[in-house]
Amino acid sequence: MKKNKSTRIKTGHILTGIIVFTIFIYILGIQTQSKPLLNENENSLIELDKDSFFDSITLKKCFVLFYEEDSELCDIMSASLSKLAKNNQGKTGFYKLNLDKYPEYDLKYNISGVPNIFIFNEGIEVARIMGVVPEQNLEKIYDKTFN
Repeated sequence: MKKNKSTRIKTGHILTGIIVFTIFIYILGIQTQSKPLLNENENSLIELDKDSFFDSITLKKCFVLFYEEDSELCDIMSASLSKLAKNNQGKTGFYKLNLDKYPEYDLKYNISGVPNIFIFNEGIEVARIMGVVPEQNLEKIYDKTFN
């Protein structure tokens, strides 16, 4: 009988350990999801609206990120584009437009999904980047487009 009791205790310990581990992973996952990928203070992209959109894209060469607020992929691209903006301040405009607030731009520019980055040169679309693109590739695209 002693063997059964010690086996039960070990099984109980294992089950308790699995439950504690599962709870720990769950809590860790929630905390990871709630952390912003980029501080608002670190974001170098200028938010556009209906009134500023046309003037901003026609003044100079620029990147415009079309995004939706609750998209993790859009947050990733915003962070990458912000880093590119910091490295190229003054040379190029770096903007973002919230498609949740301005859904008419979906139709106007035939945007099928987000994130979507348009590159404009004096108001003319010269390139389009769809989806998530690594930061190094953004730099290469920037160099090819504007240098």
